[in-house]
Amino acid sequence: MATAIENRARQLKNAKRGGYAPTIAKDVNKHKVQKIRRALDEARRYVSELDDETVIFDDQDARQKAEGAKAIIEMFEAALSSA
Repeated sequence: MATAIENRARQLKNAKRGGYAPTIAKDVNKHKVQKIRRALDEARRYVSELDDETVIFDDQDARQKAEGAKAIIEMFEAALSSA
C-alpha cells in the first residue's frame, strides 16, 4: 500500500506530464509561499530590532548590515509577488 507521500509524489509526477490539474501541487506551493512570507516577516522584525539598536549605540557597521538585510528582504518580496 502506498503512503501519502508516495501518492503525492506520483500525483505531482503525473501533473507534470499534463495528466490533470495539479491541485495538490498548487496547495504545496501555496504552503511554501506562506512559509517564506512568515520567514520574511520574522527577518523584518529582527532587522527592525537591529536598526533600533544601531540608533541607540550609533554603530555604523551594524547599520550597514541592517540596510543590506532590508534590501535583501525587499528583493525576496518582489520575487514572491511576481511569481
